[in-house]
Amino acid sequence: MTDHPIRAQGAVARRRTAVAVALLLVAALSGCVSIPTSGRIVSVPGDLPEPGIGIPLPAGPEPDATPEQIVAGFVRAGEAGVYSDNFEKALEFLTPATGQTWQPRGGTVVYSGDPEVLAGAHDTVVVEVPEVATVDGSGRYTESASQATARQMHFTLQQDANSQWRISELEDGVLMSLPSFLDSHRQVRIYFATPDQEQLLPELRWFPAQNLVVSAATALFEGPSPWLRDGVAKGDPRRYPAEPRGHHAVRRHPDPRALVRGGSDRGPGAAAGAARGDLRSVHGPGGHRGCRHGGGSAVGAQRRAGP
Repeated sequence: MTDHPIRAQGAVARRRTAVAVALLLVAALSGCVSIPTSGRIVSVPGDLPEPGIGIPLPAGPEPDATPEQIVAGFVRAGEAGVYSDNFEKALEFLTPATGQTWQPRGGTVVYSGDPEVLAGAHDTVVVEVPEVATVDGSGRYTESASQATARQMHFTLQQDANSQWRISELEDGVLMSLPSFLDSHRQVRIYFATPDQEQLLPELRWFPAQNLVVSAATALFEGPSPWLRDGVAKGDPRRYPAEPRGHHAVRRHPDPRALVRGGSDRGPGAAAGAARGDLRSVHGPGGHRGCRHGGGSAVGAQRRAGP
């Protein structure tokens, strides 16, 4: 049985239409993915967001690793722990007893170049680095007098019940390369009022970005460094209620009349005590302005990016 001529012609026409539509779709799609070669350039206003901090992912100890490999892995894990404020991987390189006493936030040795891991005597390992600066547990940055002298850090190791080497003795704190330190830390200006409550004396500190608020608040509670202590108001800042203001950690008198903000363009190692601000009119490099303060002790800290 053969198809009706009109029905057959209709089927052919439908097939031709389908083929034509398919060709048109292919042409349209190929035009969409082609690179434009003409037309005017359009500018779209807007600010790009500031990139976040990349967090390294350290590895734990490898089975049957040598003492030198254990120490090298610990150094990497300790540096990575600063980024995330999590030192669990670094603790895996320590004996359980040492892990209970080691203080990773006890200080930072900032170095340039690559650390040299050397085998020592009596189950010890020495890490030697060109020291750039040291930062104590309160964020005080001390630039090294010269990078010509290498800093040595000693580690004592012992084997556990499975004959795996672990660190049993070490200094508190971590080692960080200079690029990693500048990437993971922020400069903060902490302000302390003079005894007459008329001026502010700033002190520069460096804290990990992941623990910035807690570190700045702790620094306010602890008070200024010894070299600044005699020039600021005495008193316990914990008597005053805390008030968060943006990137500031503020501790204020119950009846304050202003919040003073400021910034710093100086890099680490600069003389922080040289700057003095009149509370009646304080201007920072960012254009911030403050008015006279009604009283109180330490007044605030502001986050700053690295130099």
